[in-house]
Amino acid sequence: MLPDGFAIAFTALCLTKIIGVFFTSLLLGPADLTVSQLIKGLLGREDVNRAIWLVIYEVRLPRTLLVLFIGASLGASGAALQGYLRNPLTEPGLIGVSSGASLGAVLAFYSGLSATYALAIPLSGIAGAFSAVLAVYFLAGKHNSPLYLNSIWCCCQRLCWRTHKPGPYYVLKPVCDHGNCVLDDGIFSRS
Repeated sequence: MLPDGFAIAFTALCLTKIIGVFFTSLLLGPADLTVSQLIKGLLGREDVNRAIWLVIYEVRLPRTLLVLFIGASLGASGAALQGYLRNPLTEPGLIGVSSGASLGAVLAFYSGLSATYALAIPLSGIAGAFSAVLAVYFLAGKHNSPLYLNSIWCCCQRLCWRTHKPGPYYVLKPVCDHGNCVLDDGIFSRS
């Protein structure tokens, strides 16, 4: 365990860096802004140009806040996952989030749903990730120890991986051997 003084100093340093990156992100972009223009725009002063106000409030502030909240949520979910599985090297692919999401996205692409609805691929990816995690959780049952969850997910991950491979841009090539033609996709052959 770290000493209390060190933990406080480290937290203060991290918060200072986050605040610095936050304001730097508000300043940087194709439209040049000075620090005084940024401060006047954030404070809502009357003498600020309308274009500067639009750049700050319609482009940069939403982008910066979104990045800040996404980073915080990813950090919190990673810490929760590492705490639950009691493994500091755990990542979301370990319990099926990545493979389930890719399977859901590929299913939306193959079914043609993505051609009719613009958000079909991301929403299908989210649904696939959620259903993969639920499948692992329910397959583990009462024995939801970290080792058992990891073992269950290794089986489910291989199933998801084999289901959506080859990828959507993979081309089947005909292989002819002694007049017998089959389509070879690199994983298995079928006639």
